[in-house]
Amino acid sequence: MTDPIKNRWAFLVGINEYDDPGYGELEFCVDDVKTLGQLLSTDLGFEKVVSIYDNPPVPRYKPTRSAVKTELQLICDLVGPDDLLLVHFACHGIQVDNQPCLVTSEVRSYNPKDDVLPVAEVETLMRGSGARCKVLLLDACHTGVDMGRDLADPEFIRHVYEQAEGFALIAASTAQQKAYEIAGHGVFTHYLLNALSGKADGYPEQIYRKGFVSVQDVQAYVLNNIKRWNQGTGQVQTPTARTEGFGDIVLAYYPEQIQTPLAEMSSVDKTVGTLTARERVQPQLSLSSTPGGRKQQSKLVVPAELSVEEWGALVKALQSAFLDKESLGSMVRRALKIRLEEISQSASTYPKTVESVVDWAQAYGKLQELIEGALKRNPSNPRLKTLAKSWGLP
Repeated sequence: MTDPIKNRWAFLVGINEYDDPGYGELEFCVDDVKTLGQLLSTDLGFEKVVSIYDNPPVPRYKPTRSAVKTELQLICDLVGPDDLLLVHFACHGIQVDNQPCLVTSEVRSYNPKDDVLPVAEVETLMRGSGARCKVLLLDACHTGVDMGRDLADPEFIRHVYEQAEGFALIAASTAQQKAYEIAGHGVFTHYLLNALSGKADGYPEQIYRKGFVSVQDVQAYVLNNIKRWNQGTGQVQTPTARTEGFGDIVLAYYPEQIQTPLAEMSSVDKTVGTLTARERVQPQLSLSSTPGGRKQQSKLVVPAELSVEEWGALVKALQSAFLDKESLGSMVRRALKIRLEEISQSASTYPKTVESVVDWAQAYGKLQELIEGALKRNPSNPRLKTLAKSWGLP
């Protein structure tokens, strides 16, 4: 497939810290931007990536309204007619005078009107550029799970889409909702990174890889996986997306993988910052030995993404195999190389703790390690054995 795009440009903004304490400090917006920027520039062929975030190495990139507008305008002036412009915001978002606005670092909570950056201004700058394709991603209205604050105005996302004609736009949440953060990244950006790393190529069937990831691929992958995350955690975050005027924009190419059936692919471990995006088939793991001393290769292959039924079965299996936090924590520490407390800080009950372990393992591509570790510690547990057999273990 011939790439109609000549150059790919990205402008990324991540803001954790705000001068006004009225805006709750966020944890992972800056990490979102740094990781996304590295992925775009290193792996996905983006020629120019400009990132603005807290405490930047270049002073002019401090995330104030003025700096954001100035740097975005510079990029818009440079892009050509056959180029793609990707703009991504990870920050708080609010409504001011019925307009969706992004909260930059200096915005005052008691009188934000003069300081906020309206989404309409971002749109105007992007429309004024010569770029053939324009993609706007909003991971706004982040609210840390432990903060208990919700800065998402009910009209914020609705107005974004009313005003976004001609844009391919994907946003983290809809009206009346929070956009959550999990360990390491915003939930939205976590799945966005996975999508751009190749998991969205051909999603959801993924019988064959097309060799590229499009806006519609990313939209389907992110929306469906956050829906599954909602089911697993009991939270409610519903991303919304709309594409008008541009068709299906290709965001990234993977020419070496064109028309390669997934079943024939070797395992790929691609580290993106603190994330591990895994395209499985997993390498076969040796769990037993034959009488001659030769190891018998098992065929245990745990899917990278669990169905709702598989998720529930795994939670129940772990609850039956490990009856308390002490035994579960010991297994988690050995199998996942992380302390249980780091995964389940907000879990109020033991069942919620187990659910947090499964969610963390799925989010970070560690389900295979989790099952293997559980089987090693409790190989006779009937629920674990039944689940493992469904994934190919003899």
